[in-house]
This record gives sequence, structure tokens and C-alpha cells, in this order.
Amino acid sequence: MAKSKKSISGKITPFPASHAAPPKDFVREKEQMLRLIQEKLSSSDMSTEETNAFLSGLQGRKMEDIIAGLGGAPQTDLDRANDIIWDLPEDASDAAMKKAAKKALAISEDCMGAWLILFEFAKTAEEAIDLLNQGIARGRKFHAGLIASVGKDHGLWGHVEARDFMRLLHELATAQHEIGDVEAAADTYREMLRLNPNDNQGVRGELLHILIILDKMTEAKALLKRYKPSRDLDTDMVYGFALMEIINAMSRLDENWTKRLASAHPKSFQAFRKVFGAHFPPVEKAVKAAVKANPYLPMLMGLPGIMETDTHDTMSVGGPYAAQDYIQRHAPLWAIGGLPFLMLATCASGAQALFKNQRPHEMEELQDIMQATSDFTGKPWWDEVIEGLQA
Repeated sequence: MAKSKKSISGKITPFPASHAAPPKDFVREKEQMLRLIQEKLSSSDMSTEETNAFLSGLQGRKMEDIIAGLGGAPQTDLDRANDIIWDLPEDASDAAMKKAAKKALAISEDCMGAWLILFEFAKTAEEAIDLLNQGIARGRKFHAGLIASVGKDHGLWGHVEARDFMRLLHELATAQHEIGDVEAAADTYREMLRLNPNDNQGVRGELLHILIILDKMTEAKALLKRYKPSRDLDTDMVYGFALMEIINAMSRLDENWTKRLASAHPKSFQAFRKVFGAHFPPVEKAVKAAVKANPYLPMLMGLPGIMETDTHDTMSVGGPYAAQDYIQRHAPLWAIGGLPFLMLATCASGAQALFKNQRPHEMEELQDIMQATSDFTGKPWWDEVIEGLQA
């Protein structure tokens, strides 16, 4: 089972796991290969026929063979620094990784992969953020030409050599959020979406929830319009949209709604609906769309101990692990005032019927989560949130 990342303060964090790909894993090896191919194509004067022949010749070959064939001798200081990081074995010790990162940066401070590794060993939040900012500053200068060329549909993620720079930005936003500087985190996420409009890193949902926290509803609506949650399978976006509809309905109720709610719930679903009148259908529609995208979240949201379970690096779209990840990052927003949580539970009635015949691996994920929470004896997470608000 993949463990959740420790935060920059040394404690388990409810925020996203590290976005830095481990050295020599499949993702980084693939990116190394793609980068070498891009460099080969951009540095040659091959005709279209020669380019097609070159690419055809790569089909069926192993990644390590392609890398060995295209790598050659390092040409620049950055090439030599990158090779140090790329050559780290998958099971490298912390000491070896830290030493390699420092060695690479001594050769070239433009080695983004080295900054990604080095910040992981920071002893304080301030040191971690400082290291991230140093790497990002170097990246902005090094990739200035690419940054200037980004457009509506053309982002930095398409340039493999710039992905570690984008990962640094993601780590910075996560760190800023973790220490409570949500304004700064929002600015970083905005920059990421500007640099990569297609959002390959999936940060639009994080920004949406921060905008809800900051009560920037106009900007949140614009973000939703831009990425269209009705067509989005991203758990963050569909549940963020549902949360916004609930908040919008709450803001339109008169001052006596709490008394009517107390008498209506849990008598019947219809009585509960009457409390909200004409404001209820949009909420119900948004929640049901979210539940359809991820039917596991309502059940797991009310599960004591869910905040204590380990998150996973790999998760299926709309599956239990994705629901668990969302809850650990955003559940407190659903607990404030009690009503969003209650609305979710009410509108999601019958959600379990949606996953009776789901894929086997999703059932395995669900079983894993239920087993991990079975021995939990502490306070439910919502009690801790309420106590924190009252303190």
C-alpha cells in the first residue's frame, strides 16, 4: 500500500501527496525518453519522410534501449546535472538522493529535478518553501522562452523539459496551502493554469475549493464555466460544484430556515426539500451528478477514521481511493455549519445502488479502506472540526 506523504512539518498531511516523480520510476524514465526524442527532432534538419522513419524505428523498442541510443555524451552542464538525477536507482537511500541533488545543483542550478529532491529534505516549512522558490526562480529564467509562448491550448506540460518546473509550482502550492497561506496557494494555482491551460496536473479542483474558502464565488463560477464540471469526471470539480450549489442555496434562505430544518429532518426527504423550496432542485441536480461521478464519497465522508487512513499514489477515476483523497483534503468545508454534509447525505440517498456492480478493483479499494478504518477508536473528524471552530 502506498503511504501518504509526510508534510513539511513532519506530520502526516491531509493535502496531496508529493508530485515529484521518484528517480528511475516509469514516469520519469518515459519523460527522459520523450525529452531525448524531442531534442533529436528539434536539433536536426530531417525531412518529413526521415522524421517518420526515425519515429517508426523506435516502435517496439524498450525505453532503456531508446535512451541509451539517443543519450550519447552530455553536451551541457545541465545535461550532466540531469544525468546525475536520472541515474539514481529506484531504491536510492535518502542520503544518496540528497547527495546527488546537491552534486547536480553544483553543476547546474537549472536542474529542476534536483530542486524537487532537495526540498523534500527541508527541516522546516520555511526552508522547504525557500528551496522551492529558488528552483522556481531558476526555472522561470531558464524556460522564459517557453513561458512566453504558452497559449489558450498550448501549455508547458507539452514540453517535457519543463515538467519538473511545473512540479515545483505544484509542490509550492501544496506547501502554501499546508501552512495556511491559501491566498498564496491560490496565486500559485492560477499561475499553473495560465502556464498549462489543459491542467494535466489536475489542480483546478484545488483552486476551486480555495476560492470557496476565500468566498471568491465570482471567480469560482468562472473557473467552473471554463472547465465545465458537467463533463468532468474529476471528483474535486463535481463535488466542488455541488458544494457551491449548497452554499448558494443557503445564502438565499430566510432567517427561519434553521427552525424549519430541525422539524423536517429526518422525518422525510420531502419535508426536507420543502425547507429549501425552489432553491432545492439545483442542489439536488448537482449532488446527484457528483454522486454519479463518484458514488463512494457520500458513504466514506461519514466514516469515522477516514481521515486517519493512508492515501494512495494510484487511484481509479471515480473510485474509493479518489473519494478518500478528496475527503482528506476537503471534508472540513462540508462540515462547516453542518448543512452541506447533511445536504450531501440527503441528496445522495440510494448512492450505494450505483456501486453494487462496479469493477472488481474498486471493490478491492473499498474493502481496503473499510478494513483500515475498522479499528478506529478516536473522535469522528467532524467533531474535531467543530471543536476547532469553537476554540
